[in-house]
Amino acid sequence: RSPPLVCYPRLIQRGTETIVTEETRAWEFSMVGAKISFVAGDEELHATVARSRPTADAPQSATHQLKYPSGELVWVRLEDSICVVLDALSVITPGSFTLDEPKGSWRLVHFHRSMPAK
Repeated sequence: RSPPLVCYPRLIQRGTETIVTEETRAWEFSMVGAKISFVAGDEELHATVARSRPTADAPQSATHQLKYPSGELVWVRLEDSICVVLDALSVITPGSFTLDEPKGSWRLVHFHRSMPAK
């Protein structure tokens, strides 16, 4: 699924000169800040989504990083309604999850402005 892409012309006024530019912006919806609950074994866990993009140190199949109330950070793979907690070597716990507080926001992931040649 690709992010929404918006292209539009923009007018810039510099003194008596009017410049027409073209801007391109790509947006994506981020779950950062969403509260999540999931079951691991016999325990119900609660966390907040801390990252929605894996970093270089994340396990290969990670999609999100969660932060527990204790401050501990864990990488997980979220698929449909399944949360798989990962460590660097293996899958620790698969279990269903729910969003306690659906939250998220659109964020700008790409911006480009082309200026006309003089």
